[in-house]
Amino acid sequence: MKKGTIITIATMAVVVAAVGFIAKNVFGKETPVSVNTTSLERGELVDSVSVKGVVESTDSKNVYAAASYKIKTVNVELGDVVSSGDILCELDVAELERQIRQRKAELDATQQSNYNQLSSSMRSYEDAKNILDSGKNANIINAGNAIKTAEITLSNARKNYEDKIKELNESTNASVVNALNSLKSAGLDLTTKQKTLEDNTILYNEGIISYEVFHQSEIAVEAAQNSYNSNASTLENAQNALNTEIESLKKSLDSAEVTYNNAVAAEEAARIGAEQDIKTYEDRVTSAEVSMNSDSQIVAIQNLEEQIKDSIVASPISGTVTAVYATEGAISSGLLFVVEDTNSLKVITKIKEYDSGRVALGQEVEIKTDVTGDEVFKGVIDKIAPTSVKGANGEPLSTDDVEFETEVKVLSESTPLKIGMNTRLTIVVKRLGDVFYVPYDAVLDKTEGVSV
Repeated sequence: MKKGTIITIATMAVVVAAVGFIAKNVFGKETPVSVNTTSLERGELVDSVSVKGVVESTDSKNVYAAASYKIKTVNVELGDVVSSGDILCELDVAELERQIRQRKAELDATQQSNYNQLSSSMRSYEDAKNILDSGKNANIINAGNAIKTAEITLSNARKNYEDKIKELNESTNASVVNALNSLKSAGLDLTTKQKTLEDNTILYNEGIISYEVFHQSEIAVEAAQNSYNSNASTLENAQNALNTEIESLKKSLDSAEVTYNNAVAAEEAARIGAEQDIKTYEDRVTSAEVSMNSDSQIVAIQNLEEQIKDSIVASPISGTVTAVYATEGAISSGLLFVVEDTNSLKVITKIKEYDSGRVALGQEVEIKTDVTGDEVFKGVIDKIAPTSVKGANGEPLSTDDVEFETEVKVLSESTPLKIGMNTRLTIVVKRLGDVFYVPYDAVLDKTEGVSV
């Protein structure tokens, strides 16, 4: 089913007719024509994807030593079959055992000192806690007194400010009220004088009164105007004085609030400080108890004893030893062994981007190698990476050759496949059985359609 083209019986009939026509018209009746033919047969067509891969174990473990010491014995060789927990090698820990004996002797010498430290810490803790609980802490007492003083100052400042605001809102300030009344009186007097001037102007113009009388009314208006202006200035000054006093009282109120808040914060700080002192004493008690019950020397001894346990390097899984890097007398650093399950295999391959849409989990895979020739081993698509192969920086490779890592589970049992072998994989995308087919080379793809 290459390129998805299936040739039917009808197509084969066209082929036979075309061959007869050519023989008759080109070569004539007398000239025999030699034509290559293929018998039309039924069979199976397979749509597939071909890739290469490498055989790996489904369960592979790199074995390292948890401690770095000389290797005393190596108990396995390449190819040995081991079970989980089998000892692969042992480390030389004679020096560790000597250190444990020495540290245990030093531990006995420090026990009495730790006991004395615990007793002293407990006394300090109990004294500090009793002082705080009984309300006798000097810093907290002083801070509380400062709060009371600041609270009284704040209350007075708030009352003075609110009283002045009330005077402003209700127009009850004596200076402002007096100045306002004086201004009103001066305004009435000015109005009266101005009316008299108007009347005298008419009388003067008609010759009824003398210039001296008229001029006196002008002087009276000027004096009344000056008095009005003076009273207006007095009112403005009284209002400004009231506003200035209010601003001053507001600053005093703000300052009193800051002082009060600082006093409250100081009391809280004093209380926190006292509690922190208690916590410090409590931590010292705890530390002393740790020294008594789980002294650092005991921890060190336990660590050394754990390292002795780590001197036994065991296999984490059952399988075959496929690599041995451990050498007797060498330091146990780096990779020592590789243990793999050689009976459970997989093949790691990469699928090109243009084939990624055709490959899916569960598809059948045929596995071949150069070593095993045409022998086919069964497999199945078990895993497909959700993203393309990434570069060293962890980002997808920006190339035209995008690939998706794919894992094929080997289903055939007792195969001659070995870990590390290169394989040729045929991923079966689709099978069609019992269909007519012809060789792909006999198919021509023309503009007007397919012909043979």
